Amino acid sequence: MSTTLPTQSNVTPNDRLSVTVFLALAFHAVIILGISFDYEDHEDHQNNMLPTLEVTLAHSLSNQKPEEADYLAQADQTGSGNTTEKMRPQSPPEAAPSALPTPGDSQQNTPPALANRNEKPIAPELLTQDNANTEIFVGEETPPEDAKIPAAAELIRRSLEMAKLEAELSEMVKVYSAIPKEKLLVPNTMSHVEAAYLDAWQKKVELVGNLNYPAKAKAAKLSGNLLLMVAVNTDGSLNRVEIWRSSGHKLLDDAAIRIVKLASPFPALPQAIREQAQILKIPRTWKFMNDNTLSTL
Repeated sequence: MSTTLPTQSNVTPNDRLSVTVFLALAFHAVIILGISFDYEDHEDHQNNMLPTLEVTLAHSLSNQKPEEADYLAQADQTGSGNTTEKMRPQSPPEAAPSALPTPGDSQQNTPPALANRNEKPIAPELLTQDNANTEIFVGEETPPEDAKIPAAAELIRRSLEMAKLEAELSEMVKVYSAIPKEKLLVPNTMSHVEAAYLDAWQKKVELVGNLNYPAKAKAAKLSGNLLLMVAVNTDGSLNRVEIWRSSGHKLLDDAAIRIVKLASPFPALPQAIREQAQILKIPRTWKFMNDNTLSTL
C-alpha cells in the first residue's frame, strides 16, 4: 500500500507581485492609449462663427438721413436716380477692362521694382577657413510662404477689380442723383405753408374750371367724381397730370386734364417746400355736379 504526498507549489510571492504589476501596467496602457485629444484653433473657430457684413462707400454727404437704408456706409446719403428698385451698381462700358493679363504675360507687365528683384538672384557665398569642420553658406534668406509678394498679374488683376468697383459706385451715385425728389401733398400731413399754397392752387383751378366747364357735359347732363394727381415743378410749371381713379366718363376725365392745362402755370413753390423736394404732387377729387359746377376736395 502506497501513500501519495501533496506536491509543494513552485509559485513564490515575487512571481505573484510580477504578474500583478504586469496586469496593472497593461490595464493603464489600454486606458491611456485609448483616449485621444483633438486640437481646435479657438481663434479660427471664432472667425468662422462671426457674421459677415457688406458695406459700400458714400462719395457725397447728405444732411437728410434716409428712413430705410439699402446699404451701410461711412456717412448718411439720400440716394436718387431714375429707378426706385434696389439695384447693384453697374459700371459704364468704358470702365470695364478689355482683358485681364494671363500668367504668361506677367513678364511684360512686371513693375520695374519687382522685375529688378527677380532679375538676378544673389548666389550664396561659401565661407571657409583652414581645417574648418563646418561649411557656412551666407545668401539671400528665403522669405516664408505667407510673406511672398504676389505675382505681377495678380496685382494688376486686383487693381482692375478695385477700379471697376469704384466706377460702378460713381455711376450709381450719378444715376440716383438725376432723379428729382417728389413730395406728395395730402391734407393730413400739411403744414401751414403747404395749406396756404394748396388753398391758392384750389381756388385758381375751380375758377378756371367753372369758366371753362365742358359744354358737352352740360348738354348730356353728365356728373361724376374722379381722382386726379397734378405734379407741379418748383417754378410753378406743370410737370404732369395723372388720373388715379376715373369718373367712368371719358368726357369728364378729358375735361379735368384740359382745365389743369388751362390753369397752369401755378404759383412758384415756397422756399420751405423747395428745400424738401423739386416736384410737388397734389392729388385732389374733382366733382362735376348736376348744376354744371366744378369743385375740388
